[in-house]
Amino acid sequence: MTTRQQIRQTRRRAAKSGQTVKMEVFNYNDPNGKENWLDVERLRRWAEKHLEIIPADIDMKMVERIIEGGRVTAEHINAHTMTNDIKPILIAENFENGYAEIVDGNHTYVAMAATQFRAKKMGITAPLSAPAYVIARED
Repeated sequence: MTTRQQIRQTRRRAAKSGQTVKMEVFNYNDPNGKENWLDVERLRRWAEKHLEIIPADIDMKMVERIIEGGRVTAEHINAHTMTNDIKPILIAENFENGYAEIVDGNHTYVAMAATQFRAKKMGITAPLSAPAYVIARED
């Protein structure tokens, strides 16, 4: 878990060295209302070294929640997600109340759902899934 102070320190060090640092984070509030941050880039590097990519089922209700919650934009999906190589999504298992949470890759998840939906309309049936790293809570 990354704190705001760690993020600020990283940005200060980068500013002093003249570098630009891209730090991608997933922020959430814990059950006590405390804001927390996950360093997504560091989490992805760890997952790439320690986990296998698995197919994650796509739940159309989850796709609807992602879209309705404003976590994705059509512009980003069209301009970036659909034009770049697909990176596996990061799913935190048993994130809150026993439910899993996509901590990185909402745009990929929605793009994969849209692609598979289009294929289905053309008569091509395939299971709805997206490549994913599923990270256990203790990791």
